Amino acid sequence: MKLLITGHSSTIAKELVKIIKIKSDADIYNVGRNKDSNFYCDFANYSSIMNFVEKVIEKKRFDYIFLNHGILLGKKALDLSEKEVNDYMMVNCFSIIAILEALSKYKGINIVVTSSISSKEGSYDPIYASTKAGIDSFRIRCSSIFDSSVRLNFISPGIIKDALMTTSREDQENVKYISNITPSRELTTSYEVAKLVHFLLSEPGNIHSQDIAINGGISLNK
Repeated sequence: MKLLITGHSSTIAKELVKIIKIKSDADIYNVGRNKDSNFYCDFANYSSIMNFVEKVIEKKRFDYIFLNHGILLGKKALDLSEKEVNDYMMVNCFSIIAILEALSKYKGINIVVTSSISSKEGSYDPIYASTKAGIDSFRIRCSSIFDSSVRLNFISPGIIKDALMTTSREDQENVKYISNITPSRELTTSYEVAKLVHFLLSEPGNIHSQDIAINGGISLNK
């Protein structure tokens, strides 16, 4: 069995790989710009995305796919450069939708896409939240384009305690505040997210086209 992972340098992806290696013997293929990537793709570049879709997605067969790439710049809209706006749209929105459209011709694939709590609740960074909301809008209408044997689901974590985008934040007092007001009094860990991803990839059953929140109850994913 073959698994394709984008955003493989993230802690979530690394934890998922650990789980998979314990539970199965799946062949894992990584996508990105790193030298250790099995397939190259710059998700901020239109030509690179289209080349990846044509040469990999449309030519090679995978049983499981985890689309986990994305960027968060943490800026207000007027503080973004033209390139940063383009990067947001291409990485967080267009590349995901383009890949999913290309996958819609296949049967028997289980797919999980990383979204965000901000797709429902908004964010200090409104463009990031808007790109995630765009993916959620696609999710709501996309189930009919896939074969009945496909399972496509989305996960929307809140703040992830050990993610680089959290540990590198300058406003750690705000991170602590959010942890304290979360009903569980805990922030989600990358391992917890990875366990959910593994379940949705390996045993989704009749779960399809859902956006599953994992945030300690701070959002009911309305």
